[in-house]
Amino acid sequence: MKNVTIIGGGPCGVAVGIELFLQIVNRKLQHKIKITLLEKDAEIGYGLAFRTDQPGHLLNTQADLMGIHADEPRHFAGWLKVHGGKNRKDVKGEGETEDSYTTRKLYGDYVSAQAQYYFQKARETGVQFNLLR
Repeated sequence: MKNVTIIGGGPCGVAVGIELFLQIVNRKLQHKIKITLLEKDAEIGYGLAFRTDQPGHLLNTQADLMGIHADEPRHFAGWLKVHGGKNRKDVKGEGETEDSYTTRKLYGDYVSAQAQYYFQKARETGVQFNLLR
């Protein structure tokens, strides 16, 4: 079995892990490839840029362009709607949720939630997706 190791569990590392997981499942390679994600911090998905609790640290682009999936940029905006959307204090801007700017911390929460979701999907589909701290 081959092991693909991803160093860093911030948004980029999580995005690579999710994409690799999806490719493994789509190609039915569960018994040929395993994924290991290395992260030094206690929480996964935040990285340095998205760990801040400062409410003034906003994303520099609107929600509908920040999805974790390359082919689904509006994914974050959809997640945001389910998790309070414009009713949240950490969502700023005029217009719809898709056009909003959120705190960096909230984006880290989203990435962390996606990581947890795909770790669970890996267990369900027989893909070895390991997190090492």
